[in-house]
Amino acid sequence: MPFYSQFRYRWNFYPPVQQMHCFCAYLMNAHILKLFLAYYTMRYSRQEIVIGKDGQKKLSQATVAVLGLGAVGSVAAELLARSGTNLLLIDRDVVEESNLQRQLYDEDDVDKPKAIALKERLASVNSRIRIGAVADDFNASNAEALLTSAHFVVDGLDNLYSRFLLNDACMKRRIPFTYSASVGTSGIVSTIAPGKTACLRCFLPNPSPGALETCETAGILAPASATVGALAAGEAMQHLAGNIPSLAGELLSIDVKRASFDTATLPQRHDCPACNGAYTFLEEKEHGMRTAQLCGTKSYYVAAPKKLSLDLHAFAKQLGKICRVQRQNAYVLQLACGSKDVTLFRNGKMIVRNASNENEAKSAAARILSS
Repeated sequence: MPFYSQFRYRWNFYPPVQQMHCFCAYLMNAHILKLFLAYYTMRYSRQEIVIGKDGQKKLSQATVAVLGLGAVGSVAAELLARSGTNLLLIDRDVVEESNLQRQLYDEDDVDKPKAIALKERLASVNSRIRIGAVADDFNASNAEALLTSAHFVVDGLDNLYSRFLLNDACMKRRIPFTYSASVGTSGIVSTIAPGKTACLRCFLPNPSPGALETCETAGILAPASATVGALAAGEAMQHLAGNIPSLAGELLSIDVKRASFDTATLPQRHDCPACNGAYTFLEEKEHGMRTAQLCGTKSYYVAAPKKLSLDLHAFAKQLGKICRVQRQNAYVLQLACGSKDVTLFRNGKMIVRNASNENEAKSAAARILSS
């Protein structure tokens, strides 16, 4: 029914005063709806020129898991949030003051789990998207479950063991993902499409601990990690919008000091175990206390055999005999235990700093949990 016919029908039906109220309300509602639609379209209007309305719709329906929320992961996550893509944020670490030089956190975020802090930040950036946060370890027992809802995964990890595990999980579930890392002034990015391109184990050996440089040993420049994060986000957006990512099957190496960008093609290995269905990292079922060395040589992530549920307030009083409680909030305890600094989570997992080796970290963790 045309607008004039609608108005004439309502005008004859209501008394004169209500006729005017009805007319004004009709115009007001129509105006508000028009403004809302204009605002919604305006938010992504510049982006839609590049990827199209259909591409934007695909982004809004997809979920990207960002695994590791450090210098690369936090930048990629923010760009994806601004693009209108739903997110799943996964990281076991907490924000430290040394992170603020390159990672997208504020001073008020120090000692908060990174997943929680970044979720809070990105919720204020884009309230229209869905953001999940998991402040937990990524391991063989939960890898597949964590990635169930993901359409793409951005690698922001800081160790090769976790990357091989990610590779196995994504290869098995056929989820495309980036291999993205940065150290010093350089960085690398590649997109791995299971069954179509080389996977991580096709071109990357399994080095011994300490074989590769880390951000603690070689340092890291923020523009390098930010560039890698931006490229990883761009690869995710290309795939989700229905295009072939530019770095699918290619390895891009960058160096911001030399302002260089070099690309190499990655061939598939016919004898690659993961490409042939042998997911050895995913099938590992570790027993006892598990450890993983973090970015650097003196920090270890330690997980007890069973997930716990600690009353941190009560536990802090017990630990007063062997450790000094430095800080405490609803998520973690910051402890000074002799020469070691320890971050204890509610689930009993912890980060032990200043440990000379894995066994020393395990010993410190066992002493705290048995107190």
